[in-house]
Amino acid sequence: MSRLQRPRGFILVSMIMLLTCLFTVLFALLTLSEQRSRLVHLNTERTILGAEARAGLSEATHLLAGIHDWSLAAQELPADPVSLNQAAGAWHRLEVVSARSSEVTVRSVAWFEAAPGRPGVTRHLEATFRRRGLSFPDAALYGARWVVMESNARTDSYNSGTAGYDPKNPGTQGHVGSNADVTPITLRSNADVKGDLVVVQQAQPSVRPNAHYLQTQRREEPLPLPVVAVPVELAASSSRGDVHSGVPVELAPGRYGDLTTGAKGHVVLQPGDYLFDNIDMGQNSVLLLSGGKVRIFVRERVEFGSNTRINMDSENQDSTSLLILADYSTGQKTEFHFDSNCDLVGALYNPLGPIHLESNTQVFGNVTGDTVQMDSFAQVHKDRALQSVVLAPDPDGGQGVRRTSWSSW
Repeated sequence: MSRLQRPRGFILVSMIMLLTCLFTVLFALLTLSEQRSRLVHLNTERTILGAEARAGLSEATHLLAGIHDWSLAAQELPADPVSLNQAAGAWHRLEVVSARSSEVTVRSVAWFEAAPGRPGVTRHLEATFRRRGLSFPDAALYGARWVVMESNARTDSYNSGTAGYDPKNPGTQGHVGSNADVTPITLRSNADVKGDLVVVQQAQPSVRPNAHYLQTQRREEPLPLPVVAVPVELAASSSRGDVHSGVPVELAPGRYGDLTTGAKGHVVLQPGDYLFDNIDMGQNSVLLLSGGKVRIFVRERVEFGSNTRINMDSENQDSTSLLILADYSTGQKTEFHFDSNCDLVGALYNPLGPIHLESNTQVFGNVTGDTVQMDSFAQVHKDRALQSVVLAPDPDGGQGVRRTSWSSW
């Protein structure tokens, strides 16, 4: 009996061991299959999350191109989560890590919506963006050293891309800004700013009784105001000499000496770039554009006599059609001066020199200078359409926004 029981016991034990091995193998296969399924699912989630996070950075690129003051990017970028594909269950959110006037770092955080019993998966992409090129400051007036608005001077805003200036319904984005750290902006009695005062860090504006403005914005750093270079082909061209005329004259683009007219001068400029040593037009003169865009570079002085009308033939006050800029290639100081009751549709840019608007002068566009003086009842109506104009191109070419660094985890 014992001899027969041994084989039976051996067989039984062998069968149990075999079944155990089979069960172990089956369990291992099932576990591997489940792990593989989870890995595939995880990889799918990571792929979706990567696409969602990249979509966030693409969205940031698009949005930053439309924000004029990057130091306020945290307020401008949307705070609510966004989904590229809600059916996939993935969302992204933009976070501003740091912001300066010319550089901002944005983090795109992507994640799956929380599900019962499933841990969340998150993906972070962080990128630093810099501006391509330089546009006009987001202000009606901006001075590197100081801005003074005398009694009853005024700033407000409009957008020539949609409509002309409406004095009955002025916009409230006519900001006034300065890079100075001591008394950067002075508002005399009854000066009226339909916008904010923009100063660097702890600078304190001087505001007299009855002067009005919305609030004070503080930048972390000064706003870059570089010199705009004269186009190489224009600077290298031969001068066509001085233009002294008491009769109407029409000029073609090019390099000239002085442009001088007496009272009631009449000058028409064809589209293109111009370089003058000086511009001196007498009272009651007219400067017209024959169509298209005109840029005027001036080396020494711009002087428009009282009651002069500059580019006022524009039906909707399109200030992007005329830019008057200082040329500092020879190292001299350039001055812009407008006598009383002048009217200008265009933008003034003199980052190293003074700009003086006498009483009752109106500018439809932008005024940027080293110092800006607005006498009583002078007005500057900021044209928001100027933000699309590139003043100084990016050294690497192009314009808009470029990404300079990237990290992920």
